[in-house]
Amino acid sequence: NTKRGVLALPSSVLLPISPRSGSSYGLHPSLNNLQPLFTTPRAGQSYPPLALACNVGTLTAPLTKSMYTSGISRPYQLFSHSDQQNQWQTGTSAADLAMGWGGRIADKTADVTGTTTAFPTVCSVAGVSVFSVGAVTQPIAIAPAPTLLSSALALLQPDPNHRLTNILAGDQSPSTPTLVTGAADITQFAVNNSQALQSPPAVLKTAFPATGLGNQLLQVARMISLAPALGLSRQIFFCSVGGFDTHTVQLNAQKGLLQQLGDAMAAFYAATVELNVSSNVTS
Repeated sequence: NTKRGVLALPSSVLLPISPRSGSSYGLHPSLNNLQPLFTTPRAGQSYPPLALACNVGTLTAPLTKSMYTSGISRPYQLFSHSDQQNQWQTGTSAADLAMGWGGRIADKTADVTGTTTAFPTVCSVAGVSVFSVGAVTQPIAIAPAPTLLSSALALLQPDPNHRLTNILAGDQSPSTPTLVTGAADITQFAVNNSQALQSPPAVLKTAFPATGLGNQLLQVARMISLAPALGLSRQIFFCSVGGFDTHTVQLNAQKGLLQQLGDAMAAFYAATVELNVSSNVTS
């Protein structure tokens, strides 16, 4: 398609990798900072830290055109981008997308270690997401870097005469509208957890790229360093980078997107090594 442009890259520009299957492949040249993580084990380890998961998607079974037309084994809204994003985050191809697999994992593992903490197990640095929602898990969303953790949940203080201020102080009369009390509960939840983030996180020597994903992963690394202070032995984080819905000039768009992805994830892995938790973190 001349509008989309050529999608193939010449093999001469690819970054060579040799999986244990014996075949030779190549990574996009923008993933130059990830290539060493696929090819070179760290000292004292048998395998490199990066692996590739191939042939994954939201199909529930092999699908032919006739099966799609008849509705057999067809994921809900297969050609809707927003629905497909939700299905990746919920782990289900059904239309009912109320909970995400991050939240459901938190539901199942919250009491495994026997430790209890008021701070949420699930944290998003990319806004509200269905991935973080569980049946009983209450996730939290914080601002990415360069915002400091101590102010990542900072709220504008309501006017002392504002009704919300009185509700936060305990004045929740039966006549208070449900929407107002619900907003007060969420605000109080943020206020309480903001106090837990006042401890300074580790000062990282690892340099993160000043990109959207880089700033999100820097904040995640800071949160991981605070896990003992927060009383957490398990943490689940949600990050996001958009723009992959390309229609035109795809090679140029993919070059920038994959550079952002590779540089940010390589920096994040280096930060987990610096924090001595690389073997305990899966991205």
